[in-house]
Amino acid sequence: MFTKQQIADACRKLGPTLDPSVLPSAYVAAQLLWAFCGNESSFGANCTPRHEPGYDVGGLYAKNAQQAELLAKFGRAGACSYGPMQVMLVNAPEGFTPDSFLDVETGIEAGVFALETLLRRNKPQSLTQIASCYNAGHIQLPLSDGVWAYAKDLIANYGVVMPAAHEVQ
Repeated sequence: MFTKQQIADACRKLGPTLDPSVLPSAYVAAQLLWAFCGNESSFGANCTPRHEPGYDVGGLYAKNAQQAELLAKFGRAGACSYGPMQVMLVNAPEGFTPDSFLDVETGIEAGVFALETLLRRNKPQSLTQIASCYNAGHIQLPLSDGVWAYAKDLIANYGVVMPAAHEVQ
């Protein structure tokens, strides 16, 4: 669990690390990270690992070579999403472990990596399309009810004002 202040500070710090060439110019990277933290962990309140059955043994994505390796190494923990942006290990930078997400900045760093990969691959042009990429892995047309609900939440969370920048003494 992280505070909203910790999440906001990390989003401000790591927002500039998101490659601006993959983000539509209408959006601010730090605010987008903040919005995803709102969707995925209620702004840091629920960062506990979330088991994703599709990534576990017998699941649709479990046979992917990288995912199979993570399952062999971490067992069920290899099929969980983690941190403020609930990133799957398979979508995190190489070398990340479940413990990597115990640090707020490292967790959001994984989110930046995953988001940037999706933005580069799919080239979304709206928050709805960005939400679809993050939630479904691609721009889904038409949007399923679940992805549409996720997109509406992301749009609402993009409008939530971050706590003021924390001043370090």
